[in-house]
Amino acid sequence: MNKFARGSEWNKWDLHVHTPKSIIQHYGGDTHEAWEKYISDLEALPKEFKALGINDYIFIDGYKTVKEYKKQGRLANIDLILPIIELRIDKFASQANEAWKKVNLHVIFSDNLDVDDIQVQFLYAINSKTTIYPTGEQLSGVVTERFLEQLGNQIIETIDKPINKSAKTIGFENLVFDYEKIQEALKSSCFEGKYLTAVGKSEWDKMRWDGSAASKRTIVNNADFLFHALIRPEDHVTHVDYLRNNKVNDKLLDCSDAHSYSERKTEKDRIGNSFTWLKADLTFEGLKQVANDKTRIFIGDTPPLLDRRKNSPTKFIDSLSIKKIENSGLAEKWFENFQVELNPSMVAIIGNKGQGKSAIADVIGLLGNTRNYADFSFLERKKFRKPKPNRAESFSGDLKWGDGTTDSSLLDDNPEETAVEKVKYLPQSFIEKLCNEDLKDFEGELRNVIFSHLSDSDKLGKHNLDELVEFHSEIINDDIEEIKGKLQNVNKEIIELEKKNSESYRKAIEERIKEKDNELMAHDAAKPTPVEAPTDETAIEKNKEITERISAIRDQIPAFDGEIDKAQKSLANTKIDIAEVEKVIQSIGSFERQFGNLKTEVQPTFDKHSLILNDSISLTVNKEPLAHLLRSKQDQSIALNRSITNEEKTGFLDRREALDQELHHLQEKLDEQSRAYQKFLDAKKTWEEKRELIIGDEDKDGSIAALKAQISYIEDRLTADLDKAKESRKALTTELFKKKEEIITLYKRLFEPITAFIRNFGTLLSDYSIELDVDLKIVGLVEKFFDHVSLGSKGSFIGSPTGVEKLHQIIEDHELKSSVGLIAFLDEIILNLHTDQREDQKQAKREIEAQLKKGYSVLDLYTYLFNLDYLEPEYKLKLGEKNLSELSPGERGALLLIFYLTLDQNDIPLVIDQPEENLDNQSVFKILVQFIKRAKEKRQIIIVTHNPNLAVACNAEQIVHVSMDKEDGNKISFISGSLENPAINNAVINILEGTYPALNTRTNTYGVITRTFKEMTE
Repeated sequence: MNKFARGSEWNKWDLHVHTPKSIIQHYGGDTHEAWEKYISDLEALPKEFKALGINDYIFIDGYKTVKEYKKQGRLANIDLILPIIELRIDKFASQANEAWKKVNLHVIFSDNLDVDDIQVQFLYAINSKTTIYPTGEQLSGVVTERFLEQLGNQIIETIDKPINKSAKTIGFENLVFDYEKIQEALKSSCFEGKYLTAVGKSEWDKMRWDGSAASKRTIVNNADFLFHALIRPEDHVTHVDYLRNNKVNDKLLDCSDAHSYSERKTEKDRIGNSFTWLKADLTFEGLKQVANDKTRIFIGDTPPLLDRRKNSPTKFIDSLSIKKIENSGLAEKWFENFQVELNPSMVAIIGNKGQGKSAIADVIGLLGNTRNYADFSFLERKKFRKPKPNRAESFSGDLKWGDGTTDSSLLDDNPEETAVEKVKYLPQSFIEKLCNEDLKDFEGELRNVIFSHLSDSDKLGKHNLDELVEFHSEIINDDIEEIKGKLQNVNKEIIELEKKNSESYRKAIEERIKEKDNELMAHDAAKPTPVEAPTDETAIEKNKEITERISAIRDQIPAFDGEIDKAQKSLANTKIDIAEVEKVIQSIGSFERQFGNLKTEVQPTFDKHSLILNDSISLTVNKEPLAHLLRSKQDQSIALNRSITNEEKTGFLDRREALDQELHHLQEKLDEQSRAYQKFLDAKKTWEEKRELIIGDEDKDGSIAALKAQISYIEDRLTADLDKAKESRKALTTELFKKKEEIITLYKRLFEPITAFIRNFGTLLSDYSIELDVDLKIVGLVEKFFDHVSLGSKGSFIGSPTGVEKLHQIIEDHELKSSVGLIAFLDEIILNLHTDQREDQKQAKREIEAQLKKGYSVLDLYTYLFNLDYLEPEYKLKLGEKNLSELSPGERGALLLIFYLTLDQNDIPLVIDQPEENLDNQSVFKILVQFIKRAKEKRQIIIVTHNPNLAVACNAEQIVHVSMDKEDGNKISFISGSLENPAINNAVINILEGTYPALNTRTNTYGVITRTFKEMTE
């Protein structure tokens, strides 16, 4: 019992292994050396091999020898060894020109049978009459090795051509056994419930349908299994499809049919060449369970469950332990040293009421951080946590996971609000609230459950969920468009800042600074050669008046230049003011139009209630002050233009030009020496002005100072400005996401489980076509993203399919249906665009623009990513062609339960406390059983139940029978194992329903263990 306490588990079984004693074998004969090598070969089998069928045709001596080795401590790796007799029966098969072949029948006996009983009660019985093939001559006697040799010699004497086989082999090959006689022998009372049969498929295949169809069908359908030695595991599907298409037994097992050692890799029939996995106890009763349930057969490398447990060990509970803490002071025992190992597939916890079943479920839920701890039925303040004494304070629990880690807690504690939910637990009271409401119809309940949870203010005066969704969508969509406009402006700002933050941008500025430095050096090298001032007193006196005027003009020119610069700057600022005022006037005009549209939209509501719209809402617009300001600025602009230059030539530029002309005229009147000196002064002034222009200041675009100021800005302030802009974008994106969330927030919490079920398990309910969804759907994200981004450009997303897989992985790693997850996703996308995140690229910087397809800009990509158009709210509800309310109450309750059992799409363990309550049996079998059977293929299932329709019909891999001894301090104990385990089988019969005959008629599962009258009445 304890050996298989975890219930039915997957192991490899090979039920067709010959030994060195076999009539036909390639081990080297029945020698000590051959046997040692044979046993060693079996001991070297991969660890998943746990059960062997020893098959030496019509003899059992090989089985005896193997068992003797086992008794001596050999074959410690093999838990089960079964005796199998292989007989060639009097059913012949042939196709086309092939020779006639005999159909092989394998009789698999229980290892609990005495070998002598098999020999005497079976082999001797069927050997009383033996038919020689193909002559049909009847011979009487017991078939022994000596008999076979004598028979073989007789046959050899009748054959003219040489024969290279032994007489024993010839004799064996010419024996056939009466199929009916075999069936008769197996009816012996000593074999009742202790044998199974299998037909060799290869020979059975050769039986003709045209002529022996009935016989062919009878032979295979009377057998429990078919044996076949597959070349490849993939061929199993083809063989099974053939059997199913012919509507015959399709429980096909792959067997090695080993005649050779495993080292002979070129031979198909070698030790270890078997792909059969069976999910059962390593007992004969376990094999009988497989004969009743073909879902326990897997042919291939590894069953999916084992792959899942290996790849996701943290999603499987390995064991539960509960113990009393030291110095607790509580005399009652309850869970002293309670430890149960749990099957990774489905566990059914059974027991009478008040025996502690729900206690186990509550503890698992507690240790697994369930969100439904408020609905605990055992760990609550009126029961185990009842004050004085609070028994829960005296016990702690440990939940051990598949990876060896453990979660622990006192039974009086509740999970932390921030704790990760590792177990989805549905307590009985939680289920009852879903199934026992007084509903008028299922559809109304489903919709009202959502709508009724809204506050009156949230309902906005609407009468049902559909009206509210439509109303919210209309308003929110307007808000979304407004936010998108703001996002567009922020994205433009970010793109400009990112451009300045790029290496290419900085490099371009640094190159321009170098160019300007070179220009300055060249300019300095071209400084005008000094010319001495005139020294001739006569010439100086003669030019005195002219030179004084020239000096006066030179003194006036800087003042004019200053006035010109001042006027030009003032003109630029005035034009900016004009543009701003014009934009405000245009915005007011747009607002007036929007207000007009709003009046048109809401007018019917005011008319309906006989209200005057203007009494509630009005708009006063006075644009005259803005118009006056605009006219003033426009006049100021005209005046500034005139002050700079005009037709009357009175502007600053006009007067500056006149001074230049006068200066030039005066210089021409000077003598040669004086003119040369004046030209030098002009050249020097021009040189100095140009030098000042090259060096410039921060406001002079293209100057050295301005370029260096840009470098300084990049180094000192750009990052802060970029971060600020990105934070603004995040805030707007979060606001946009919240607007989308508002559409579904009111009912998402309840409808999410339903949408998940329809999406993932919709095909499960074959009688129903359900369309129901409410969520943010990710639509076309990958396709649209790669409409913008090229898979051929260097970056994180280069290459197909690696680039696409990269995006898929990022999507999978983030929860796009939460604002935090969405922002993290967008940050990850931007990071992967700015830096190459491939392992061999060391996060090399990449420019986004270089990664885009032709015709797309960075703004296009940012607009798509941050406008969130790939997140679309979707809501629909339909059940085939009929309303959900037309279902029976039991079906309605089952559907409600199933919907809420699919609360999440995670693969964490699912624990359900008595899900069958308030459901009729038809609902349980038709819907709930199907769902649970499908669910256990994806996650570990633990169910508390007293209904055999769930425990057995769902093919629970493990049964845990819980009982409480109130005379021994309320000590809770259990027995655990599979349905095929005799003790568990009895518990199922006695505790779940208590009526053995009724259970036997319900399903063969209950009949796996044959119980005596004494056992049934004890």
